[in-house]
Amino acid sequence: MSIEAHEGEKKTPRGRPRIEAAFNIEELQEAVARFCEDVLGSRGKVIGIATAEGGWEALVEVVEEEKPIDSILGLYEVTLDKGMQITSYRRKRLRRRSDTSKTEDDNE
Repeated sequence: MSIEAHEGEKKTPRGRPRIEAAFNIEELQEAVARFCEDVLGSRGKVIGIATAEGGWEALVEVVEEEKPIDSILGLYEVTLDKGMQITSYRRKRLRRRSDTSKTEDDNE
């Protein structure tokens, strides 16, 4: 993938063109966390955000089952429109908190 810089364009520390965000990332994280708390019963932790067609996609880890020794975590993909409204969500996988091995989903 090639990213072209235009003359006078602001750049990132790595020299790539800076994309001016039309949203505040903290607001986006808060919208996802509130959704998880309301719908899934646990606030969750946003671990990734990416632009998507018509909005954004966020990855969030949610405690599915709290256990004293080894809780169960769910990895969810949450889709938001440009107005930061949740349009869809799906659980991608479950794992024990102690399981740090990589899966095929980790390479997406």
